[in-house]
Amino acid sequence: MEKYDLFEEVFVHVMGHVLGVGTLWNLAPFFDRTLRGGSDSNPYFLGKQANVFWNREGGTLELQIEGDYGPGTALGHWDEEILNNELMTGFINLGENPLSRITAGSMKDLGYGAASVGESYNLPKGTAGVDIHDLGNEGTADNPGLHIAKMEVLLKPVGFVNIKK
Repeated sequence: MEKYDLFEEVFVHVMGHVLGVGTLWNLAPFFDRTLRGGSDSNPYFLGKQANVFWNREGGTLELQIEGDYGPGTALGHWDEEILNNELMTGFINLGENPLSRITAGSMKDLGYGAASVGESYNLPKGTAGVDIHDLGNEGTADNPGLHIAKMEVLLKPVGFVNIKK
C-alpha cells in the first residue's frame, strides 16, 4: 500500500466496513432492516438515500452490489464494473478513489446522521477502474490498482447489546 501511496484510502475503505458498509446490510434477525435485495449472484442495494444519489449521478434502477470475486468481495462492496473507482468497491485504484455521495447516502440508510456530501464523483466520467477480468492482486498496465477486497475478510456481528435507558 505504501508503494502505491494508497494507505490512507485503504484505511478509510476499511473504516467504512467497520461502520457498516457491506457488513450491516443484511442482518436479520438482529435488525429489522434489510438493505440488500436480489440474489447472491445479482444483488442490489435497497437503501433509499444511496439510490437517490445513485440516480442523481446518472444510474438507473437500484444500485448494484458486487456479486463477483468470492468471499471478501461479493455482497460487501459496490459493483466494480459499474462504479469503477469509488472507494467502497472491492478494488482500490491508483489515482483517485472518491468517497461518493452514494456511500454517504448509504450511511444514512444504515441509520447514521451523515451529511449528504461526498467527493466529486461523476459516474459516466469516473477514473478508469481496474480491469475486472484480471483476477490477480494488481491491475493491468493501463489500469493499475489493488484488488483490496481479495485481501479482506468481512466479519458479520455475532450478536447485539441491549442498552437500558
